Amino acid sequence: MSLKKLIWKELYSTLRNPQVLVGVIIVPVMFFIVGNIASVGIEHAAREAVTMKILFVDNDATNLTQQLVSALRQVNPNIVVQSGLGIEDIKSLLEDYKVIVVIPQGFTQQVLSLSPSKPPLINVYVSLDTLTQAMTGGRMQAADVMGKMITEALRTIVLSMHNISPELLERIQPRINTTVTIGTLSLKSYEASSLANMFFSTTFVAIMAAALVLQYGALSMAQEKEDKTFETLLSQPVPRLYIGLSKMTGVVVLALITLALFAASWYYYINKIITTSAAVSGEESPEAYLSFLSFLKNIVGLSGILALLANLFIVMIGAALLGIILGGFAADTRSAGMLIGPVWILIIMSVIAVEMIGIPASPSGQLVVAATLFLGPLVSLNSIILNTSMVTMSTIILNLLETIALAYVLSRVLNSEIMIIGTGLMRRLRTRQVSV
Repeated sequence: MSLKKLIWKELYSTLRNPQVLVGVIIVPVMFFIVGNIASVGIEHAAREAVTMKILFVDNDATNLTQQLVSALRQVNPNIVVQSGLGIEDIKSLLEDYKVIVVIPQGFTQQVLSLSPSKPPLINVYVSLDTLTQAMTGGRMQAADVMGKMITEALRTIVLSMHNISPELLERIQPRINTTVTIGTLSLKSYEASSLANMFFSTTFVAIMAAALVLQYGALSMAQEKEDKTFETLLSQPVPRLYIGLSKMTGVVVLALITLALFAASWYYYINKIITTSAAVSGEESPEAYLSFLSFLKNIVGLSGILALLANLFIVMIGAALLGIILGGFAADTRSAGMLIGPVWILIIMSVIAVEMIGIPASPSGQLVVAATLFLGPLVSLNSIILNTSMVTMSTIILNLLETIALAYVLSRVLNSEIMIIGTGLMRRLRTRQVSV
């Protein structure tokens, strides 16, 4: 047989493998969908940064600040102006205005002094409903855009009022003091950025751990059937339920080991982000250099950490049960891989979609997201940070009920012939592969 025929034979055999075809088709489709999801999230953040209604509090009330307001309104007509507001008034208005810019008393004097050691101070308050990339990016970007607009407008106004050199004009660089509120928390900008990174990485690691449990469970059951050891096991005087429980326990233990390795590297990653962000921000307070564990405990508290771990454990049990069920439908490890692949892709796309587009603000919408089981830890952590204990408990109960339902399904599958021979479709695919 010639080399050309051997190459064509190999290509033909490879392309007839359903597992290969699934990968060839699904991976490009996944990137297409993920790209569109990311595009929607970025466009939403950029659009919100430009069109968001912003409250401008002029507590200095001078000719310069009035001109500044007029200049800003020409660029962004959504700016609403008030004056004489205290800190409590400002916090109460964060429900209506997600970004509030406060010009303090003495601002004009600081601007006209042109002192490089004492730049004019502007206080910016940003309110976040969730910590997803879409929400954080849009609101923080709006605050940054407003700071740049104020700087450019101030330089133009001062130049029209006083004939000063470009070198002195460059000294007009207001210092933006940003305070971010989310739920009952009040954070500095670097703390909010660290929390957003922690939120994404924590949920991603938790969800990937659950997805690994799913994979381990499916492959464990499929490997038993492929090696023909499952029939021997069934011939022993052991209840089938015990077989399922032992497999689930083994899968969860293996997943916990994997999770521990993931968590160690994740801890290093997050701790570096927090300490580096604090150092770059120039904060002098000891709180700026807290370790990750101290930071996490200060944000969500010990009860929040325990609630998150409880939800993660329930989700991992549910993922193990689902994996064993999928492995029961498969005839061998190849067909099990075909079943797991699309589920993995759906999980990844769901995480990216929620991060880029955002978690629904309503409790019912959050529970719909949590009902996917794998996104339960994400909803739990979000509700813990927002201090909405009802959503946290509802998510844990919902995922627990789903896990109980999966345990019931597994008990039925274990007592059926599907557990031994697999489904008809999986058997036909296996026969087709063997014939090739």
